[in-house]
Amino acid sequence: MSLCPTRECEPMASIHEIYRYPVKGLNPEALPSAELHPYEGIEGDRAYAIAHGQTEFDPQHPVHLGKTRFLTLMTHPRLAELQLSALPGGAQVILRRGQHRVFTGDLRSADDRASLDRFLEAFIGSEAKGPPRLVTAPGHMFSDMREDCLSIVNLASVTALGKAVGRDLDPLRFRANFYLDGLPPWQEREWRENGRLQLGECVLEIIKHITRCNAINVNPGAARVDAELTKVLFKEFDGNCMGLYANVITPGVVRLGDRVEYPGYARQKDE
Repeated sequence: MSLCPTRECEPMASIHEIYRYPVKGLNPEALPSAELHPYEGIEGDRAYAIAHGQTEFDPQHPVHLGKTRFLTLMTHPRLAELQLSALPGGAQVILRRGQHRVFTGDLRSADDRASLDRFLEAFIGSEAKGPPRLVTAPGHMFSDMREDCLSIVNLASVTALGKAVGRDLDPLRFRANFYLDGLPPWQEREWRENGRLQLGECVLEIIKHITRCNAINVNPGAARVDAELTKVLFKEFDGNCMGLYANVITPGVVRLGDRVEYPGYARQKDE
């Protein structure tokens, strides 16, 4: 059911890309669709994370831990050199560094995870504050938020930020689940916390605007810091925000090309 049954707000955008990130800090997996459930992330999103050697994580009693407890692009840009891909069926994964395959295994297997840990220890070295290890727990999402949720980015805002720094920016710097097309730049900043947003047949509630860290300064293609986007956001765009966090209220399946509606948009545009 549409949030705009009287057509007072026209469909103003569509879903251009859908991603999940099987391992926190590594590359995403593009999806043609996603089944969304209330107050959950996309299934398999951030299901694994690479813990620092000093991080304590109990898979039997998982709790939320901040991003500094894990290897992420914010502190370890070299992670972008690694490319994780799933084999048919999804159980097996391949990890490559450039043209070289450095790991093949099943992340559900303790032995295979131990093998991956050994590779990561050699790859990261002393920067990991002790031997890093891949961690997971049934049903646990290694989100930056305390609650499982979705992240959404407006592609027009990414384009506007790119113009401010004088180059095209890879939207994957912002590690969103959903990238929206067809909006004016920064329109999402006008969408209020606790407001409702419709993606296809699903209704979401906006939790908050995403305050960005230095991870967005990492070029995922070059695996290095090549910009100061956090500073540019402050200086040129009145705040270090890019994108939204949202909860699923009405479940369903969303697909590439599905329409996106925000009921307050038409009223805000006329004010």
